[in-house]
Amino acid sequence: MKESTPDETSVAAPATGTQPRVTAPQPVQSVDKPSPADSAAAPSGTGAAPSGSNPPAPAAQTCDNFVGFDDLYERMQQDLSRQDAGDRVFLRYISLANRLNQGACAQDLEFDRLALVKAINSVSTETSIAVPQPVGSDGALLRIDLRDLGWDAPIVVDGAAFTDKWEALIAASEFAVEFEGDQADDLKQKANTLVPVLNADALIDVALKDNLYYEMLGIGASEDELLGQLGIDEDAQEDQGVVIRAGTSQSRLSRQPTVAERLELENREGFYWSRYDLADSTAGQSIFANPLGFQEDVILTIFSLPNGLNAYVIFDGAGVRQTDTDVVVEPTEGEMENSVSCHGCHATGLNPITDEVRDYVQANSRDFNADDFQEIQDSFLEQSEIDATLRGDMQLYQSALARSGLDKLKIDPVEAVYERFDGDVDLAVAAGDLGLTPGDLRNDLSFLSQQVDTQLSVLRSGSLLRAGFEELYLPALCALSITSENRPSAAACAAVGQ
Repeated sequence: MKESTPDETSVAAPATGTQPRVTAPQPVQSVDKPSPADSAAAPSGTGAAPSGSNPPAPAAQTCDNFVGFDDLYERMQQDLSRQDAGDRVFLRYISLANRLNQGACAQDLEFDRLALVKAINSVSTETSIAVPQPVGSDGALLRIDLRDLGWDAPIVVDGAAFTDKWEALIAASEFAVEFEGDQADDLKQKANTLVPVLNADALIDVALKDNLYYEMLGIGASEDELLGQLGIDEDAQEDQGVVIRAGTSQSRLSRQPTVAERLELENREGFYWSRYDLADSTAGQSIFANPLGFQEDVILTIFSLPNGLNAYVIFDGAGVRQTDTDVVVEPTEGEMENSVSCHGCHATGLNPITDEVRDYVQANSRDFNADDFQEIQDSFLEQSEIDATLRGDMQLYQSALARSGLDKLKIDPVEAVYERFDGDVDLAVAAGDLGLTPGDLRNDLSFLSQQVDTQLSVLRSGSLLRAGFEELYLPALCALSITSENRPSAAACAAVGQ
């Protein structure tokens, strides 16, 4: 926020008349209208349903479709062989076979496919919406071109360098496993990657959080760096009178009042909204007494990607990029994690905000000097102007949703799939990830309990935490794939004692 302090002499603002003194509005715990940077509940890690207006996708009927790893690799090898030789190194595959193996029907995979479309385009640096191409008629396999998403560029994540963004994604996932075998070896050679395929839900699980998310989009390490990347000169926009602000005590994500601020993107169409929040423990500051100069503890930012979808960033009060925050939280869930905590609440783009600062300052004009009073009037606009601006910004996002095929959905598919994947792993879910039917896995549980870990026997009638299953996934996959034509690599299995 621009530094400014209330005038100690309380010079009356011009042409306002005598105003009655009013008390600043008090924050509330929960309201129906979150502010533009309010985000959805942080994932709990327990498989709980998404909160608020985003319930999980309705349960689908159970079908008996099955696609094993040998079938999957055969399909990929045949498909890649049909592509132009010069394109093959840029082609990768996303699998929904695990969902079929869990018992989902082919027609029910559309929800997962739409979640994938939104997820991959939410970490795209290109102007167009990339739509994965189906391989086969059952919806189990999709093909993407790294170039359509800007994923063919090199990337550095937490000090580790990768030749392209796909390599960074597979390095982050416990479910990205190198296979070997006739089809797998040919596929790896043609595609020039050790892991040419990843399950859709496993990809969503890693792509939209931590520093990997920021690096996929090339988001700078600080607020100043990001503003520079987007060509935004905040001081110049302040002078031009294009900055829009709104302050409210009615945010459901903060016990303290918050200020939202909009800047114009200067190098492409779109918006840049930020909200500035104080921690619960911060005292002595007020957005009403000093709406232009209070020192925030966290900044939550939403801005338009080149394709029109939203990007999300958390900065601390010093403007340093963060991956999570407990300053602004969902009351029932706790810590907010970027960006997976944002998709559900912002399923339709931006949320309305009702400004309270403008009326407060007008009613207490004697507390502000003439310059500050005028600047507040210029940037904290009439509510009708704020609403009109939000509607215009929403149109850009809604257009991107329509081009993605997501405009008819009532809930956010990314949040729903992420929450489902992050939930408890039962027999059906484990079987799907391991390339088996639930019945086959049930028959193999005694063998796996002896060969891998006795914890796996819990799946007979119960479930495992996702984090626990992740640790056992590769050892179990190795033990189950000994006789398969395509199986986890000997080196990968040896590394986990199999």
